[in-house]
Amino acid sequence: MFLTAILALLVIVAVRPYVVERFYSATAPLPVQARGDLANYERSTIAIFDRASPSVVQVAGPADGGDPALSCGGEATVQSGTGFVWELTDGLGVHGRFP
Repeated sequence: MFLTAILALLVIVAVRPYVVERFYSATAPLPVQARGDLANYERSTIAIFDRASPSVVQVAGPADGGDPALSCGGEATVQSGTGFVWELTDGLGVHGRFP
């Protein structure tokens, strides 16, 4: 009797996903409904992203300062990060690096 109960329980557990899929799944995809206008905070967030995204960079390089190609078959350690590119100017329209 005990083994029959265990077997019945295992059958229920095994069959459950198929029963759920058969009887409780959607038969047709839901139609996509048009959304209204964006909220003010959504528009301002998009504007900030559009202005800032050209200045965002990802930087990657070897962590030990060596050449990863010369790592003698071992895995090279790499460090990476993100940052912003700032445009430097001396006030006269000259762009570049300044000490």
